[in-house]
Amino acid sequence: MRFTFGRKNMSYSLVFAREGIPDTDQAAWSWTEEMMEPYYADTRGPHPEFRKLHDRLVATYPCLCSLPDDEVDEGVWSDGPLIDNFMQDLGMVAFSYSREDEVLPFVLKTAANLRITVFDHQTHTIHRP
Repeated sequence: MRFTFGRKNMSYSLVFAREGIPDTDQAAWSWTEEMMEPYYADTRGPHPEFRKLHDRLVATYPCLCSLPDDEVDEGVWSDGPLIDNFMQDLGMVAFSYSREDEVLPFVLKTAANLRITVFDHQTHTIHRP
């Protein structure tokens, strides 16, 4: 069952990639667009590196699905279960825009430590490890 946090109507979205990313930013952005259809069709579940990323993210900011009902409003993620947002080649998360200053640096550092590239669609920035 998918859980979406309805009151967080403004979300900050990030795309994660592990490998195969073109060297130039223009080619890398095109590559992510091409990877969207396979991402949504992927039924293999999360790659082990994405599972590590997920586990580190939810260790600090718990998945909405693991929070008691009276604490869901305090969660940062926009949907859950968060693990369902990670596949073999890409992962995507969205979090509350109001928590950007707190959550974004943590997510970027965590991904970089795992050598995972982050595509930030809000700033059109690619954060390469």
